[in-house]
Amino acid sequence: MDTKRIFVLGNGFDLAHYLPTAYVHFMDAMMVVESCEEEKQLGFDDLFQKYISGECSNRDKDFFTKTRELYKTDDLRLSIDTVNDLQEKLINNGWFQHFKHHLTDVDTWIDFENEIENSLLSFDFIFNIDFNTSTISDNLNSMYPSTEPDVNIEKILDNEKYLIGDC
Repeated sequence: MDTKRIFVLGNGFDLAHYLPTAYVHFMDAMMVVESCEEEKQLGFDDLFQKYISGECSNRDKDFFTKTRELYKTDDLRLSIDTVNDLQEKLINNGWFQHFKHHLTDVDTWIDFENEIENSLLSFDFIFNIDFNTSTISDNLNSMYPSTEPDVNIEKILDNEKYLIGDC
């Protein structure tokens, strides 16, 4: 069965209503899930601990304070099975693996889309040349003599399983 994926881009309505739906919120929550070592449920406060405890800007702390005031966040829980399932899926999801190392490069949805475009352009470049890693570096040096590619091509080739995720 083919799985289709859709990116839904909002207009800020969700954030204006204090819903933590920014890309960075998602990535932060999923990094908490990924790093959870014990078999336990994760609640809203667990997923967004850095914001709730104030390990962020005052603006972000105020945002999450308002979120907790407006919504029943204490009722939000990811079961142990859901956490385990998400952990397995995150390991094999190439976009998550890529973006968790590029969070500082992504402040807005435009930055997020630009990073996706840069990654896809790098893949396009890869698929139009021989997969021999010695020729890849030669081709990169001849095409981009004074710049480094945005994506580590040799690492991608070594980790081909990240090209297609299971999520």
